[in-house]
Amino acid sequence: MISMYVQDRHQDWDLYLQFAICAYRSSYQPSLGDNPYFLMYGRDFVFPIDVTYELQINLKGMELAHYYSQKTLDKTQDSMVARVNNKRQDVRYEVGDLVWLFIPGTKAFNSCHR
Repeated sequence: MISMYVQDRHQDWDLYLQFAICAYRSSYQPSLGDNPYFLMYGRDFVFPIDVTYELQINLKGMELAHYYSQKTLDKTQDSMVARVNNKRQDVRYEVGDLVWLFIPGTKAFNSCHR
């Protein structure tokens, strides 16, 4: 998103960061079923031009939004798990099969350096 606005040498990206974050937080996210700002504060983002309107936090609406957002996230997660498991292959090992052994915190053995 920022790359569309920065100069050729990308030295002024930080000037646009706050606007990109605002756009992201106030935009609808399909995986959440709403925008992140609404889910955090229980109301839609108010742009400076909207300050003439009275603000209200609707707690019941926020709880409802969180409930539906959680359901949407669960559905999204289930579909992602199903997609990953579709490509997954079961591997079965028999006694005596050669396998790689990973020991955390040790350096990998390199057969080229003896």
